[in-house]
Amino acid sequence: MTRIPRKARREAFTLVEVMLALALATIVLGALQSLIMIAGRAVPDADGVQASTVTASDALERLAAEVSVALEVLDVTSQSITFSVNDWTGDDRVETIKYGWSGVAGEPLLRAVNGGTAAVLVESVESFSLTPGTESIDVKIDGVSTELNDQVVQDINVLDLLADRVSTTRVYAQRLVPDLPANTVEWRVATVSIWVTSGYGSDGNLRVELRDYDSTTGKPGTSVYKYMDYNTDSLGNSLTRIDLAFDSARMRPNESLCLVVRGKDEDVSLVLVNGVPLLSFGARTAWTSTDGGASWSGSDSKVWRHEVTADIWTDTSRDDTRTTMYKLETSLATGSPLTTITRSVRPLNTPEVLP
Repeated sequence: MTRIPRKARREAFTLVEVMLALALATIVLGALQSLIMIAGRAVPDADGVQASTVTASDALERLAAEVSVALEVLDVTSQSITFSVNDWTGDDRVETIKYGWSGVAGEPLLRAVNGGTAAVLVESVESFSLTPGTESIDVKIDGVSTELNDQVVQDINVLDLLADRVSTTRVYAQRLVPDLPANTVEWRVATVSIWVTSGYGSDGNLRVELRDYDSTTGKPGTSVYKYMDYNTDSLGNSLTRIDLAFDSARMRPNESLCLVVRGKDEDVSLVLVNGVPLLSFGARTAWTSTDGGASWSGSDSKVWRHEVTADIWTDTSRDDTRTTMYKLETSLATGSPLTTITRSVRPLNTPEVLP
């Protein structure tokens, strides 16, 4: 039996196959080299315009993001802004952030948190500007309302007693300029005290009036707001303090009154304690009338002794004007060639700009 020989196995590539493989590999490697070169050119140069543009854009985006949640603007100029945001660190205290540029071309844009060391955001800045949009609003600052009762608002004492007799024709007036707290909103006369003595005996009623003050003439007015009568029948020769409860209508702090003492009845005749003032009494001029109050003559060198108490209403609330920031426009120029990046942000909280 004849054996058929087996086909011989190939041990290597032919020359044609090798040459073809080398040609294909050359093409592939060339293509890869081209791709690497193109990709390399796309990577930003640390000192080039692309790197500067990316950094500047990121910096303004970060600024815009943080300003958008600002609580208060502590300070803002054309080249820096300091503002507060909610607690980031868990210490229940707000965080303070500052962005700023020195204004010198080539200097960096900096960012600092809570007064710490400033970090560089953009290495070399040619210009940086901030333009806040602000508006002023009128607000009411809440305060505390208080009622003060029986406060002495005018107390005039004298050195030398002068015998000024009160009757129906002889009338005396004294301007009331109350000493009130600075935050007074209203006041009213509670009591009026005067010092008198009968002297020659007196019958009938003495009248004490609260009148308006004529700021044009500086004299007592003709309008009687309220009056109280005091019976003098039992008044002796000794010095007597008369206390009269008024509870007048409420007055504004800038309103002034006059106290007027007169005899209501014909037989009233008593001495009103007058004299040289013990202390300076400013604009509290004393006036005298001899015709029942039809005309007055003033004397700034003497007063009649009296004391006035008042109920006072105070309120520490006040009107105020606040400035808020509703937008912030930013512009940053950097790189070579110079590239300018701009951003605009509207804060969510409309933060107040502190003075």
